[in-house]
Amino acid sequence: PAAKFIHVQESKFQGHPATQPAPQEQFKEPKEFAPPAVWFPSRLAKQVAGFSVAPESWGAFAGQLLVADGEGGLLRVSLEQVNGEWQGAAWPLVKNLGVTASRLAFSVDGQLYVGGAGAAGKGLSLARISAPGAADFEVKSVKALADGFELTFTQPVEAASAAKAAGYEVAQFSYQHDVGPGAEHDFEGTMNKTSALQVSAVSVSSNGLSARLTVPSLRAGFVTSVRAAGVRSAAAQPLHHDTFFYTLNQLPK
Repeated sequence: PAAKFIHVQESKFQGHPATQPAPQEQFKEPKEFAPPAVWFPSRLAKQVAGFSVAPESWGAFAGQLLVADGEGGLLRVSLEQVNGEWQGAAWPLVKNLGVTASRLAFSVDGQLYVGGAGAAGKGLSLARISAPGAADFEVKSVKALADGFELTFTQPVEAASAAKAAGYEVAQFSYQHDVGPGAEHDFEGTMNKTSALQVSAVSVSSNGLSARLTVPSLRAGFVTSVRAAGVRSAAAQPLHHDTFFYTLNQLPK
């Protein structure tokens, strides 16, 4: 129903095999679908391709995954392992590269090369991208908590804005295992709807580099969208990308 990043595991059903030459018995509908580590909702990316791991020269994003957005951009993924399962958050990183991104590779000096089709699908093209500047104010990473999330920022936040619960919009949705473009479903299974959740409290760290969001009604097994449009840096900057999608397969025990 949507693009996904999979932690491949033996004996688990994570999607049907290719039609050829897989034997017919592999196509029997399994009882349980093992969710991916990360879903990419269609409003973030309709298709994804190659990925690579950001090197140390990429600073705050070192060790994170960069994923090729087939519509000509790059996505960023921060992963963590909870109760033995991989899961994590996804953001846009770069849009409108001029290349229908397909494959990614880093050079020894930390430059990222993106290969794919050129504009309007004509010919083949390369794009070269340097590490993002330190001036960009972003949510660096997200950690799932038993009752919410801990957000770590690339720059100190302005405490008053980051501590306002009303400055965050949180919603959850799931996908049905079906064919075709994936509709989002709320807690009741209603198609094309999400379930809005309330942030009951926010606590900001003393150094301003992290904020803990308490979300009492958070459910495992759902994708969680978090928009932090009200948060400002200590230099009064808004977030460069204010929305992320966290695939919450597990809540920490």
